[in-house]
Amino acid sequence: MLERTTVSDTCEVDYNLDGGVEFRVGHRFRSREAVLQGVKNHSIRNSAEYRVIEFDQLKEVRRFGGPHSCLAPTMSQDHHQLDSSLICRVILPLIQSNLSVSIAVLQGAVQASYHFRPSYRKVWMAKQKVITRIYDYWEESYNKVLKLLQALQSCFPGTIYDLRVKPYYDGHLMVRDYSMFDKVFWTFPSCVEAFKHCKLFVSVDGAHLYGGKYGGVLLIAVVQDGNSNILPITFAIAEFESTESWSFFLTNLRRHVIPQDDLLVISDRSQAIKAALSSDDSGWHPPRAFQAYCIRHMAANFMSRFKSTDTSQESIYGSLSNIPKYLT
Repeated sequence: MLERTTVSDTCEVDYNLDGGVEFRVGHRFRSREAVLQGVKNHSIRNSAEYRVIEFDQLKEVRRFGGPHSCLAPTMSQDHHQLDSSLICRVILPLIQSNLSVSIAVLQGAVQASYHFRPSYRKVWMAKQKVITRIYDYWEESYNKVLKLLQALQSCFPGTIYDLRVKPYYDGHLMVRDYSMFDKVFWTFPSCVEAFKHCKLFVSVDGAHLYGGKYGGVLLIAVVQDGNSNILPITFAIAEFESTESWSFFLTNLRRHVIPQDDLLVISDRSQAIKAALSSDDSGWHPPRAFQAYCIRHMAANFMSRFKSTDTSQESIYGSLSNIPKYLT
């Protein structure tokens, strides 16, 4: 009499990552997905590939030819049945613990489990599916920005934010009741209070955001306390660095965090920052504020512009040290 496995004994066990369960006549599965995962897992672990001839609603093994015993010397490093759904099962816990984990590390984890190394593209696609499973779709995350800011205000009373959106267009037609994220500024009450005890200068800069479906830049202002410890005090996210985005950031910085006069502003003096600081209503004109170059940016720009092999970065810093401490 054939042994029959009950439904409650199968499902996840049918295709577990530690070796799986060998098929036998009467083996039953809970769902179509369980059948597919079980067959894929079995084929990969036996270095075999399969093709579907017929598929019906039956979820029970009726005929099985026994364990696979053929050698497959021509099998490539990858496996056709090692698809994103199986890869997701392996890499999910790794991404949950470290969202920035590299594709190479994920490839190694899959290879350790299945003894096949999937392509970079296949693992990258699987990683995007896992990120979507954990955090929802990229587009949906933008709908949660306002709730996040409101939650910050609730948890940290005194939190300040300025969220800007713009009309959404489908071709040349504006879609009513829909808008697009434009930029956002925020700061915390502890940052506002901390600046009162810091040196009267602020350094502003931007950094590109990578790793997501959509780009953007992070604009940030940092200050120093009496012990030269660095403290970030304001933040903003915009699509790119421009006069408009820097004006938005610097106006909020002046309005909410730094109302003091006789302040020094240090930057890389990019055209966008210079234009934003120089606008008539910026609030960053002498004697209320003065502008200075960032020496590190000057040295890096000098090396990039002239690319002199005879000029070391140390000698450039030495020359720049002769420049007056504050350049207005």
